[in-house]
Amino acid sequence: MITPTNWQLAAASPLANHRRLLWTLSCLLPAVSLETQSRKADTLISEWLSWALLFASIELYRLIWRRPGQATAEVYDEAETSDVELLVAGAIVVSSACEQQSSVGWVTLLEAPLSIAPNISTFAIATNAARTFHWPFQAIAAAASALQALFQIVTLQHGNSKTSRVLWLFSILPLWFLLSTKSTVFSTGPWHPIHWNILSSQHPIEILMADAKARHSALLQSQSQTLDEAVVEYRRRYKRPPPRGFDSWFNIAKSQNVVIIDNFDTITKSFEPFWGLPPSVLRDIIQEVGKDLSQVFDIKSTNGNFSSTSGDFFLFGEILKQIEPYMGMLPELPVPMLVNRLHNHDLPRVVIPHDILDYLKHGSQLASLQPLSNTKFHDFRWIDLHGQPTLDTLTLSCPPDAPIRWHRDEAIESSGISFMTDISGSMDICSHPDLRYKHGAWSAQSGDAQMITHTPVPIFSTSRLTTHHDIIIPSPYYWNDFRRYSPTSNESWHSKKNTLYWAGSTTGVHLGGSRDWHNTPSQRHRFVELVNDLPNPRNVTLMRKTPSNKWTTYESPMSSQSHLYNVHFSQFVQCDDAACEKQKEYFEKATESLHWSHFGYRFLFDLDGNGFSGRYYRFLESNATIFKQTIFQEWHDEFITPWLHYVPVSMGMEELPELMRFFAQTEEGEKRAWEIAREGGEWARKALRREDTSAGFMRALLEYARVVDDRRDEMSCC
Repeated sequence: MITPTNWQLAAASPLANHRRLLWTLSCLLPAVSLETQSRKADTLISEWLSWALLFASIELYRLIWRRPGQATAEVYDEAETSDVELLVAGAIVVSSACEQQSSVGWVTLLEAPLSIAPNISTFAIATNAARTFHWPFQAIAAAASALQALFQIVTLQHGNSKTSRVLWLFSILPLWFLLSTKSTVFSTGPWHPIHWNILSSQHPIEILMADAKARHSALLQSQSQTLDEAVVEYRRRYKRPPPRGFDSWFNIAKSQNVVIIDNFDTITKSFEPFWGLPPSVLRDIIQEVGKDLSQVFDIKSTNGNFSSTSGDFFLFGEILKQIEPYMGMLPELPVPMLVNRLHNHDLPRVVIPHDILDYLKHGSQLASLQPLSNTKFHDFRWIDLHGQPTLDTLTLSCPPDAPIRWHRDEAIESSGISFMTDISGSMDICSHPDLRYKHGAWSAQSGDAQMITHTPVPIFSTSRLTTHHDIIIPSPYYWNDFRRYSPTSNESWHSKKNTLYWAGSTTGVHLGGSRDWHNTPSQRHRFVELVNDLPNPRNVTLMRKTPSNKWTTYESPMSSQSHLYNVHFSQFVQCDDAACEKQKEYFEKATESLHWSHFGYRFLFDLDGNGFSGRYYRFLESNATIFKQTIFQEWHDEFITPWLHYVPVSMGMEELPELMRFFAQTEEGEKRAWEIAREGGEWARKALRREDTSAGFMRALLEYARVVDDRRDEMSCC
């Protein structure tokens, strides 16, 4: 034992006379914190309040029991109870707190030495928090706090290595709770799930919707209202001044009531790899690719006039309509724009290998830039992946240590119910290898003839996979007359059928020979099989409340929900004759084939085919609750808010039956479903107009004009 100094004795003596009272007071704040967290977990204010109380209590411990700046081993009095016994008492607190009968644990801890008591209390509280908190950062922070407290306890052993080894065994407690219980933030599935707080009486969907509403409100409030504000925000986001013409763009966008002014990260950051090349090299690459216009078409700008020599007149005409409001401010383009030929192929084109990406990121600082440019960047060719193994080629852009690099042999099975939160992260196959088993885009039997290049060339596409580096622009297909929403063909949400509807073709994969939908990762076939309970009856996981008003899961036959779905294929395509006939015998064909038939249903499912779905905007405006499943990034991803404007569905779809049970079969769920339909429709009519897509397209055009110009560093605005 370290001999206490006179200051320590003077400070400790009065405290020792009121030990139980001080200990009770020091435990009050964390107790209130946990109670606040358990009763009001659905509100952001109470969440932060509970954490503030918890950390305030820790600071209170340190102020009372330890002199500021003093070494950890300098303690105030001699231990009356072994530290192992104290940790056992802490475990009692954790266990009993879960049952709300914590008196035994607290009474035991009242006899703890003043040197250890604060840390053991923190360990107990944080370990319990790791078990019950439902938000990822909460549970991880709680487990880290528990381990920190344990480290401090071990440090106070004064070199007792045997006791220290025993104490470290207790690190299993918070880690076990974090990794293996229903409140864990981790899952075997790839969908960044949120699991519910077992102490909360709210359904997790209600919690997600409340959070989405708060995030979207913050998004709207953060938008720049003046040019000066927009310039400052642009510099903050992209670490450079905005491009020339930004001021004119801002004025036109504001005059047309464009709501989103700042959130164009998806478009703007698409250009980042190309800043690593000198403009002259970049122009040479574009000119080289432009010699073969089989996969792209060109758009040239001369004296403010736009033209194309490659004949994709529909897309060219639609792009001209996008540009029209900004004709007076259009920059000159020293090289043509190259636009993906979407009528032939729905998939993006550019996959830059990771070593070249890393080079481009740091290229402007490297003296060897020009030699590498000559040897690698000018070696352009199209790579035809149709019918070939695609995964290795399409994931060359993933970092060397990414899970997809070493986890190749088997699918990852997920269990339980997970609700999507990180939509962008869920699309990333580099981090989630099992996407290859759930979506046809990664298959050698992809529904589209995948033609890609590894050359860093800015090709404009309307969507992309996370492994690709195309420049994302708003899709003209959303404004095709066939795909536009017609209010005359719709009705109010409450008068529609209480059913989830989808009808579509068998796009997404090619089937034939030995390939059928059972051994091919087809997202559409898996969806139709699931909701029609094929090929064999299955049980699904649902949720219900216990008598104590808490949520739990249970198994139920999928057939019990058969009346909630009207999902069928309307056409059997992209298959040889035998494969098409086999599908016709296996699947029931949709009886409704008109493109407006879906407007009679409350719930509409939107999912990928060969590429992104062109129905999305029309669905959002149709007074229906949209269930959206996709792995394709689009320009609008940053400001169409999941759980407010639509319901996100994972590629595994394990949560789909519970989504329908809640939204279609409960009174509270129906209210929430209608809210999503209303919010989604209002937002689409406010932020997804032709004026909004024009603003997005022009942002891409301004960035392109600057990055390919020799004066790129001078072509700045404001």
